[in-house]
Amino acid sequence: MVELYCPPLESAIRNGDYRELIWKVADPGDKSEREIGYCDEKLSCTRYNSLGNFEKRITIDRPVNGTLYVEQRIKDDLLTFTCSVQRKHNKHPLVYQVNVSSSVNCLTLIANQAFNLCGALGKMVSIGNIQDMWWYWIKRDRKMQKIAYCNSESCVFEECNSTCQSRLRIDGATLELTEVREEDRGLQLQCQIFPKFQTLLAAQVVLMARMKRCLLTTLRRLPKHQERAKLGPMVHKTRQAAGPY
Repeated sequence: MVELYCPPLESAIRNGDYRELIWKVADPGDKSEREIGYCDEKLSCTRYNSLGNFEKRITIDRPVNGTLYVEQRIKDDLLTFTCSVQRKHNKHPLVYQVNVSSSVNCLTLIANQAFNLCGALGKMVSIGNIQDMWWYWIKRDRKMQKIAYCNSESCVFEECNSTCQSRLRIDGATLELTEVREEDRGLQLQCQIFPKFQTLLAAQVVLMARMKRCLLTTLRRLPKHQERAKLGPMVHKTRQAAGPY
């Protein structure tokens, strides 16, 4: 489940000119579009029962305070979600769009070592173009837990309890998963990115990461007669554990 915010909503409420909010979904390939949610002036929200051509592609929950919760049902599917904030006094609407892909980036970790999540993200997108990013932990019941906020200078924990913080470490602008374990296979994280230079169709990017493999590294003592051989007294033995993905 992806949690999609509508940044212009906060500004409209703060300025006292918010009237209503409309959420839409579109296929950037064929330009088809459908309204999927609505919030009135009191931010009482509802989801539309009919999703039209998108019925088999997404599942949505009723928006809460303007925030939309979406789950994509097709692998490697790219959709554009738009929130349109209608304002009072004939002011022009504030429109915000986000591209969401159901593609999952699979990562390989090494047991007993820390894993730099921001570094892994840098292999997917240009870190220099990122203004803000929010990290989420996807639990086994598919619920999302917000764990951290990062920008180009620093990271801070958000809604990350003591158990969460025992597995994560912040070092400046770096967020790390500490002491990777074999049971971390299948672990899923989501990162929502706000670029510095926003374009109409790429104001926000949502990335999903799944821990596909965990490489277990152990040390094994060779027999004494082999210790004197060119192989040396110690060798590293690496075993690859197959993941569920």
